[in-house]
Amino acid sequence: ALTKASQEKCTWPQPRLDRSSLELQRQRPHVALDAAVAAATRSQETTARIAIAIAKAWEAVSEVADKEPGAISAPPKGLMTLVKEMHAKLPDEEQTLVMYISLLCQNQPPQIEQAKTEMRRALANEKKISEIGLLHLAQVSRTYKLGMTEDCFARCEKLYGMTSSLAYAEAVAKFGDHDPAAGRKLFQDAKAKYGSKDALGWNLSWARYLELTHDPQAAETWTSIANANPKNLQVQQMILQMQSVQSDRDLIAKTIERLKALAGHDAVTWKLAQARLTWAGKPTDQDLA
Repeated sequence: ALTKASQEKCTWPQPRLDRSSLELQRQRPHVALDAAVAAATRSQETTARIAIAIAKAWEAVSEVADKEPGAISAPPKGLMTLVKEMHAKLPDEEQTLVMYISLLCQNQPPQIEQAKTEMRRALANEKKISEIGLLHLAQVSRTYKLGMTEDCFARCEKLYGMTSSLAYAEAVAKFGDHDPAAGRKLFQDAKAKYGSKDALGWNLSWARYLELTHDPQAAETWTSIANANPKNLQVQQMILQMQSVQSDRDLIAKTIERLKALAGHDAVTWKLAQARLTWAGKPTDQDLA
């Protein structure tokens, strides 16, 4: 019914936005993007809700492209024009801003100078950009070599201080420059100085960096965090996503039991994890019970 409603020739955007959200949950970002773009092109007004839906879908598409080279060669036809119009109407909407600058860099031919101008304007704007918005801008700058990554980091630290998210982003930038040891030292130094606040956040960011750099300590670090936070749903969900711990069947089994207790017997997450655990290797009699 939702798909049928989203395909009808109406100007009400909600069915298409709902479908876009549903397709993201199904891990079909290209279909989600099509639905979000359709909501914008057929709607009679531009809203932040539509802009955010497009931005989320495009981010998911970009993640697929990062993991699967060649999965997408260029932005969908007409997306640049649409996002430009939306950015003009909603200049302070951060996700649209980030996507607009990214699309400028991906345009054919790339509009690098305009992208730099837009980023400078955003960084100089008296209206505060959120921490996550600034870190997304830093990522765009690094990806497309705009030379403004450090400016984004500096603005972020000035507004929000040295947080675990900022330290992680800076460490990842070092790793991207083929210097994982420098990234490791940068994060450890920041954690030693600022890590007393939001200890869990710093520990999670540290574990993520170890995971990213395929550090041998990653699995041990994740195990320690999981056991120290058995009633934290977010932590237990993260554990199941980490490649470094997948061979530790005992940890995965414990995590599944914790998720079952936290999310409830009918939750899908732990059931999927249980199925993967059962068939990842030779299942035990207990697995098959």
